[in-house]
Amino acid sequence: MFHTSSPRALRWTAAAFLAALAGTSCDMQGEPATIPVDRAVGNWRAESGATVSLAADHTFTSTRLTVGGLADTGCPGGRGSGDWAFFAHEGGNTYSASSEKTKSGSKIGLSFSSPSDTTCWMDLTVVDNGKSLCATDDPDMPCGLNTRFTRSK
Repeated sequence: MFHTSSPRALRWTAAAFLAALAGTSCDMQGEPATIPVDRAVGNWRAESGATVSLAADHTFTSTRLTVGGLADTGCPGGRGSGDWAFFAHEGGNTYSASSEKTKSGSKIGLSFSSPSDTTCWMDLTVVDNGKSLCATDDPDMPCGLNTRFTRSK
């Protein structure tokens, strides 16, 4: 462990530590990446056990979308299903509704067909150069729900 008797050295050490920590938490958000449909298709799993399986025909199934950071999304906790598509750009940086015609993207919209008492508020942002999908309910935060899905083996 680092020891110092100088208050100034201690302040500088604390400032450096906090700056490094702040940089790390920004990195954990992930930088959005654009991938084609064929790289999105597959089975994705979060550490919490939640799963999302995206099919080539733009349908999906999901399980356990109420665990961990997903608890307040209103998504089905058991098995869910519906349609998925990449969001399409519509002028500037504005996203329009998701479109099955869009063949690549960095944000995936999920439209549940499963009956639910509430509306599910969750999208998936492609991060880690396409190796992960982050759940989010905030367009300004790629990993706003602190849940990262990686491809299942």
